[in-house]
Amino acid sequence: MKIRNIVSFVGGALLGGMGICVLKHREEKETRKDAKKYLDLYRTMSQYVVTKQQHKEVSDYFEENGYERIAVYGMSHMGQRLIDDLKDSKVQVVYGVD
Repeated sequence: MKIRNIVSFVGGALLGGMGICVLKHREEKETRKDAKKYLDLYRTMSQYVVTKQQHKEVSDYFEENGYERIAVYGMSHMGQRLIDDLKDSKVQVVYGVD
């Protein structure tokens, strides 16, 4: 009986430890994914600021390439900045996709 209790305890501890490891791995994977996402956002916004500092407009790109009506994919911070930036231009935002 005593050996059975010890085996049950050790088995439960091992299974519990494995479960914690799996959960931690998932959590770390999500954290890395979020970190990459925010790094990409940072780099994109940094490039956007550089473009503005060079007195270039996003609307110029669209106009030079014949775009008069566009859809914006992603309606969070970056999508909203793009829409704001295009308000006083010839480019019309006709759809927002989120």
